[in-house]
Amino acid sequence: MDNDLIQAATAAKHDLILTADPLVQQAYAIAARKHKGVPYGNGGTMLTQVYETCAMLVKFGETDPNILATALLSKVREEKRLAEGEGKMPLSDIARLVNPTVAKNVEIISQEPSDEEIQRVFGGKKPSKALEQAYMAGWMRSLPRAVKLIFLAEKYANLVTSRDNPNPTWPPEKHAEYAEGRGPTIQACADANPEMAQAAMDARQEVITRDRAVIKARDGVQNN
Repeated sequence: MDNDLIQAATAAKHDLILTADPLVQQAYAIAARKHKGVPYGNGGTMLTQVYETCAMLVKFGETDPNILATALLSKVREEKRLAEGEGKMPLSDIARLVNPTVAKNVEIISQEPSDEEIQRVFGGKKPSKALEQAYMAGWMRSLPRAVKLIFLAEKYANLVTSRDNPNPTWPPEKHAEYAEGRGPTIQACADANPEMAQAAMDARQEVITRDRAVIKARDGVQNN
């Protein structure tokens, strides 16, 4: 890593990167360029979001450099997540600059069905939340373990953020709905790392319990 990137990672408290495998450092350097300045969530950044996914993997014993590099590059083909002037990263570039295994993982992640694709499956009509979640869970159950780990760690990281640093612009109903909707995804990927999946389900329940209590207290006041 060059000095500028070391300083940036240190300033962002992305400490794992400083001692990571060179493959992971290379992926971080690419992610830092592709997501430069892109906001995410409640005052965070896209780079921090993919870093936190990577950190969750390490926390639960997943230290394979290919998996960590995939986590860092998991959003480089999503146009809305990229810095101005940056285009979707070609898979051939990922294969050349990182390796073909990571490129293949990123390719699978980028094939996650969109809302429009799911609607086509259901005859052009928007399915219920339950049907949509069941469809996505079915898709995820067939994924390779490495890719399941990325989705699992990402959902866990997002739930931890929702629990510990909730977006103040979201009403409690939206937080609770988000957490509830993550259940089928976590369960579909649970066999990849059962310990992480249980931790994610615990965080999910904490969010739901908190926000249901907020809703109950609020509605009780309004009804008095």
